[in-house]
Amino acid sequence: HDNLKGIGREAFSGCSNLTSLTIPKSVTSIGTSAIPSTCKIYVYRPSAGYDYRSTNRVVLNAYYTTGNDTFYYVVKADGNIEIIGCETTSTEITVPTDIDGVVVDEIGDYGFKNCTTLNSITIPNNIINIGDYAFFYCLSLQSVSMGNAVTSIGSMAFGLCKSLMRITLPKTLTSVGDEAFM
Repeated sequence: HDNLKGIGREAFSGCSNLTSLTIPKSVTSIGTSAIPSTCKIYVYRPSAGYDYRSTNRVVLNAYYTTGNDTFYYVVKADGNIEIIGCETTSTEITVPTDIDGVVVDEIGDYGFKNCTTLNSITIPNNIINIGDYAFFYCLSLQSVSMGNAVTSIGSMAFGLCKSLMRITLPKTLTSVGDEAFM
């Protein structure tokens, strides 16, 4: 139901016949091993630390497609957009400044994780926050150009980006998370 706030650790453990589960938008946390790995999950948004992009997870959030790039997003309480996922075969991407007139101001946790075809990305001036693991394991990423509004970069945001050679950091940056460029 739409008032459900969380699913506890191992909540559906042992439910071997459970094949499909739709998680409502109201859920903000999902505990460890809460749902059997064989169960196909339809989820609206990632919860902290929850791997919503494994093979049996389907994100039901809104999406925006341009060319070879599909951006999954949520509209936050402040009315702005957070990019929570991306599927692409492009080598170069510019994060959209808006989607249907609504400002994109955040790249969420895991937003571009495993986008292995990316060589370069341009983050426009409207992006304020880059979440944890945002570009984790983007193995081909060589160049990042950041707009002048970014104030924080999360933990492991560019972790294991082994090809990264050039990044432009803005003067507005006030916080860099643990192992952000590991």
